[in-house]
Amino acid sequence: ILIDGVDGTGKTEVCKILSAHFMAPIIKMPNMKEYFQLGMTEEFSKLYNELVIQFKDTNFIQDRGFTSSIVYNRVYNRGANLDYLQRIENILKPKVFILTADNDILFQRRPKDEIIEDKYRTLLNHEFKMLADIKGYHLIDTSKLTVEEVCEEIIKRV
Repeated sequence: ILIDGVDGTGKTEVCKILSAHFMAPIIKMPNMKEYFQLGMTEEFSKLYNELVIQFKDTNFIQDRGFTSSIVYNRVYNRGANLDYLQRIENILKPKVFILTADNDILFQRRPKDEIIEDKYRTLLNHEFKMLADIKGYHLIDTSKLTVEEVCEEIIKRV
């Protein structure tokens, strides 16, 4: 199960609950803030995306994944070659859930992100929605749901 979406939608909280429910480990790329500040986000994202393949025969919950590479590459005009991502998706065959939220509610409910500027949140949220629509990923608006309700919805869809 891959959980992704704009920062502040409750991804990590959702992953923790799903991990306990499915008795599956969480996989998350560490130190994103550091990679972002070094300007090496895509290089480390590619390494991370490639490494996750080793768990293809195991059930796990992924807190962010190749879907973020697609969205952030587009929003920040990074120009990285992401052709390899389709191979990653084909190998993993994840159930992908994109969490979105109305930004006014998102800002009030969640801690402020230390990396993403506010002006990009709306655009990122929109891009995640578009990606879900194009790829047929599950889309869940967390604006009016508790974390537990989001998890219940994901469990129903799995």
